[in-house]
Amino acid sequence: MAQAETRTQTQTQAPQAQTQAQTTKVVAVTGASSGIGEATARRLAADGHRVLLGARRTDRLERLAGKITGEGGTAVFRPPLPSTAPPSSPSARSPKDCARSPPGTSGSPSSPRA
Repeated sequence: MAQAETRTQTQTQAPQAQTQAQTTKVVAVTGASSGIGEATARRLAADGHRVLLGARRTDRLERLAGKITGEGGTAVFRPPLPSTAPPSSPSARSPKDCARSPPGTSGSPSSPRA
């Protein structure tokens, strides 16, 4: 009876391994420098997925990518691209730049009260 149980377990494990290998994905994880994002990236990599790490703190991303690859996973990150937009300050904006709700909708100062 032990041989039958062992054979059944082996037969059920083989399709699961094949399915997992077929569903390996490339996953982008934002906020991967700490907390839930880091834990998610580590788990996905441990499950065999390739992870693309994103966050503002690139020094932490570099460390995390090193840990993941050191543990046999695949992880890459890219430093953020520099912004091409000129810096703006709130004082440089005109009132026309501010978004407003159309009259008669909630949040508008001129919306009718019931």
